[in-house]
Amino acid sequence: MTGEELATDSPPANLYKYRTFDKGRANAAPYERDRSIIIDGRLWAGTPLEFNDPFDCFAVIDFEGTQEEKEAWAAACAPALGISVAEAVTMVETALAIPEARAEFLEWRSNLASVGVLSLTERPDDMLMWAHYANSHKGYCLEFDATILPLSLAYRVAYAKQRPTFRIFDPDRNDLIARTLLHKADFWAHECEWRMVHPIAFGPIEFPPQALKAIILGVGTLQADEDELRAIVAERAAPVAFKRTRLNEQNYRVDIEDA
Repeated sequence: MTGEELATDSPPANLYKYRTFDKGRANAAPYERDRSIIIDGRLWAGTPLEFNDPFDCFAVIDFEGTQEEKEAWAAACAPALGISVAEAVTMVETALAIPEARAEFLEWRSNLASVGVLSLTERPDDMLMWAHYANSHKGYCLEFDATILPLSLAYRVAYAKQRPTFRIFDPDRNDLIARTLLHKADFWAHECEWRMVHPIAFGPIEFPPQALKAIILGVGTLQADEDELRAIVAERAAPVAFKRTRLNEQNYRVDIEDA
């Protein structure tokens, strides 16, 4: 997906976030993060280093480049180093010939450590996501109005069999986010994921109260947890609807109804 495609690819009307209840965490009050989302309007953009897919956000690094590309790259750093463009090209070619130096030169993983990525989905009824991200259907799913900022700035994730490639000497860096942070393996395609990216730091992403439209309860949500959610929502000025998933009577799927 190119930068132009990103700019014109708006998210659907609603986006969703599966959640496991925050309780039992050391040195934290029960439902602390649930309250932070619902009352304070804060979603967490985490570092890719903690994602459950070790390939996620890690493109294949291509160290090759034409002589023109290398010279253009060197021209940007040679003055600060006090050397000529030719000397800078030689220096980087020498460094990249050593495997250990390549890793140190790029510091790819350390660069991603400071990036924040928030994962959302356009599907509130996916059985696998209810199982993986909502504590085996005992959690809940948040429904957001994706026409409201900052949800409207979410990017679609592209799925493929082959990992994306990031070329070190590529002079075109316009699609850097798309090539590194918005590609996943095709076995995750069922998630229909959209992402919000903070390229500078991971941490909370704030949203306005009216962006949270509904809370969808899982088929196994405990009554005590539902009661707690309803008590938290009651503290809000902006209303939030409650919905519930039910097991379909004939097919392997869940249906969503008002609760």
